[in-house]
Amino acid sequence: MSGQSYESYLRQHIFAPAGMRTAIFRDEVPSTDSLFAHGYVGTPRGLEPGPPNPYVWGTRGAGGVWTTVGDMYRWIVAVEDGAVLPAEQRALLFLEPKPPSEEAFGWHVRPKTTGSRARIDKGGGSDDFASQLLHYPAERATIIWASNNLRQRWRQALNQALPDIVFGGPGLPLPRPARLVTADLSALARRYAAGADSVVLRAGDGYLYADTNTAKVPTDVMFFPEDRSTFIGFNPATRTVTRLRFTFGVKRSPILILPDDRRLTVRP
Repeated sequence: MSGQSYESYLRQHIFAPAGMRTAIFRDEVPSTDSLFAHGYVGTPRGLEPGPPNPYVWGTRGAGGVWTTVGDMYRWIVAVEDGAVLPAEQRALLFLEPKPPSEEAFGWHVRPKTTGSRARIDKGGGSDDFASQLLHYPAERATIIWASNNLRQRWRQALNQALPDIVFGGPGLPLPRPARLVTADLSALARRYAAGADSVVLRAGDGYLYADTNTAKVPTDVMFFPEDRSTFIGFNPATRTVTRLRFTFGVKRSPILILPDDRRLTVRP
């Protein structure tokens, strides 16, 4: 790259031959540009903007290029077709890494094993963004996803579920939530207790969530309505489902039924 900047070299030798249409460098995008996603973090209590991510030398290669998932797919096709790399370099890119290295030129090359397909993958992200490339050379299938909301960590769940969808696996069978009106959520957002068990449920934007509690209700998930009396919470990190059910007692006072059938009533 003698006499040529890093950015201009990538434009000339990578972006253009690959047919990438949207790739741009971070310092070329105004912070107020509404066409580019902003990252978010938070808890079930709410979302907040992600922390600053300065554009310095350490992030130029790892996170300096912004583009679409469509352009990432075009780049994979161009690599496979030999449009951006000479044959010798392309062959090196697809070799398994030599131990103890776990990566081959920036991505993981995983051979076919019993019960699994040969796969090339690379995950990326920061405090408030996450993305993943899953490429199956033998099937010429590519999965790319990106998220700008790290309130929950979806990487492992998506990396299992999306290939299952593509290749006909079992997937993650979750019921379809149905939004309730705010008034219904507010009526259920109460403090419930029975004996030593106690939990405070609060209403978010279309969901319920639990404060720290002694009733063992997960506090790191959002409970969305499955129907008018059942709320479902999914933890993508552990791929576990928790259901909260409600019934009504005297004067339509709600009763919370936990997954193990414990019943908690409204308390002041």
